[in-house]
Amino acid sequence: MLGNFSYYNPTKLYFGDESLNFLKDELKGYGPVVLLNYGSGSVKRNGIYDQVVAILREAGKTIVENPGVMTNPTLEKLNEGVTGTIEAHAVNNGSGWFTLDNSGGIPLGTLNIPEGVTVVNTAKTFRVGKVTGKGALGEVITYSQTAASGANTWEAGDDGNFTFAGIVKANANFNKIGTGKMTVQGAWVNTGQVQVKAGELHFSNAAKLGTGRLVVSKGAILSGYTNTKEQLTNSAYTINGTLQVGMLATSTSGVINFGGKNVVFSKTAILDLGIAKAATATNTGGTSIQDIGKLTMNGTIRLRLKDGIDWQVGDSIILWKATSFTGSPIIENYIVDESKGLFWDDSRINEGILTVTNIPTAIQDTHVAVSKPTGVYDLQGRRVASNINESILPNGIYIIVENGTAHKIYKYNSNK
Repeated sequence: MLGNFSYYNPTKLYFGDESLNFLKDELKGYGPVVLLNYGSGSVKRNGIYDQVVAILREAGKTIVENPGVMTNPTLEKLNEGVTGTIEAHAVNNGSGWFTLDNSGGIPLGTLNIPEGVTVVNTAKTFRVGKVTGKGALGEVITYSQTAASGANTWEAGDDGNFTFAGIVKANANFNKIGTGKMTVQGAWVNTGQVQVKAGELHFSNAAKLGTGRLVVSKGAILSGYTNTKEQLTNSAYTINGTLQVGMLATSTSGVINFGGKNVVFSKTAILDLGIAKAATATNTGGTSIQDIGKLTMNGTIRLRLKDGIDWQVGDSIILWKATSFTGSPIIENYIVDESKGLFWDDSRINEGILTVTNIPTAIQDTHVAVSKPTGVYDLQGRRVASNINESILPNGIYIIVENGTAHKIYKYNSNK
């Protein structure tokens, strides 16, 4: 015989041939959107689907369909059908919490969190297509029957763009997923890791991304800027994807201040900077990264030069300011001005400085002949030809420009 126990099942069931007739009255107690879950198609073949849809439409409901649900489905499977917006309202007990106990989420839906509301979960991973509003993604909650410990992991992103003006707090982790762009406007205070796994995570000048480690995965983008009085507050930074400095992808002004913390760019990383002019005593010349402790740079440096800059030999730009530097970065394009025969000199790259020169000593040596050069220079940076052949240019060592890339060529042969 079973011992003492309590059983609570808040499900109302109707039995009998005419049970569907009660649906219209039951719908009056629910909202305007109905999630209709069903299996592989028998519900349509036996006519029940058409009857239910007719009743829902007569009641003025918006129908969201989620077909292909298995027998005895999990809550996570049912949540996959949510494509609209769920607004989180706090329970009426003064906590300000919207409580979850869910490890799935609404990967196709939007979670809107009003100001003053904190969404909490039981140390699980919860995924949403978009998160909006001015509220918070927060801490772990423990139910009396569930001993939860650890940290919540919030995942947000799909193929669309969205803005989150709220914060992430407590010890929560956050993952940006999906191919779209998420813009962060709030000052996050979470101590867990923030990772940009896919798409783009953009932060405005007053935004913060927590105090834990910040990681950008290969192929993903972290973009944004801090103003002169602000800085990011993460404990360390690892960039395996692209770091794009500035308000826009085309920006040529702006800075990211790393607050004296260490920053690592791996071999798959790209530092994307826009350049507007030569540096001065008070200006780096374009976008830059600053206030770095130890900078480890083994990635590619991509420079977007503004049109119309009158570059001169001796001009320079400042890419970063760091206490110490290690690594072997790659300059994506050494050409400064092809018409003048100007190139970047990276001999001071450990200081974050590139200087304009007409002696392209920094260009990587190669023994590969170029078949269709668009510019040919001697080692003094003088343009000697555009389309040349052996009859007008003797064998020797030249700088060959092909499709925007410079090569140092030994015994150039235009017939190869």
